[in-house]
Amino acid sequence: MNDWLVIALGLFAQALFTGRFFIQWLTTEKQKKSVVPEAFWYMSIAGGTLLYIYTYIQNDPVYMFGLGLNLAIYVRNIIFIRKEKEHTLTMVTYFWYVFLSVSLGLFLYSLYSLGHAIINHEDVIDHEESLAIIIFGLIGQFLFTGRFIVQWLATEINKKSTVPISFWYLSLSGGLILLVYEALRQDPVLVLAQSTGSIVYIRNLYFIYKGKKLNHV
Repeated sequence: MNDWLVIALGLFAQALFTGRFFIQWLTTEKQKKSVVPEAFWYMSIAGGTLLYIYTYIQNDPVYMFGLGLNLAIYVRNIIFIRKEKEHTLTMVTYFWYVFLSVSLGLFLYSLYSLGHAIINHEDVIDHEESLAIIIFGLIGQFLFTGRFIVQWLATEINKKSTVPISFWYLSLSGGLILLVYEALRQDPVLVLAQSTGSIVYIRNLYFIYKGKKLNHV
């Protein structure tokens, strides 16, 4: 595939991925509290799927690892939202269960690719300390992916789509580490991705703490 087509694919995927947080941001600003609309999850699935293809082409197992697991979590949230609305299983809901299985398959493949890269010391970046940078990127990816694992657990416990405050802390810390990692990889698409997200994460934390202060007045 031509380089410009790969970049275009990555940028389009990132536009969906970044756009989800701007929609979430606008909804939050409108309601004056941290809110995650249903559209956030649909855009997460669309952007995540395309971004997974992009990172596969770019041979970035660190990002593939996070995207594979996150896709499964996005779909799980949609399943809970549909169940809450419809109170029964429909053909559409069954489709999302199939997509959930596919997402878990992608995650397992990503896990294999990541392990293969580390064990064989593959140069996934043009740098003499590629293994060290992979590990550095993994730290950021564990934090970044961990946000959705925490969100998933909160959702399973509450039996409805829930976003705890720790989600935003993990988003901010993991995003900043991944920003440095992708800068070292010289990937303009993913550098753009991480540089735009921090503003939204901080704004959500502001509204959460503002709401807590108002509740204690």
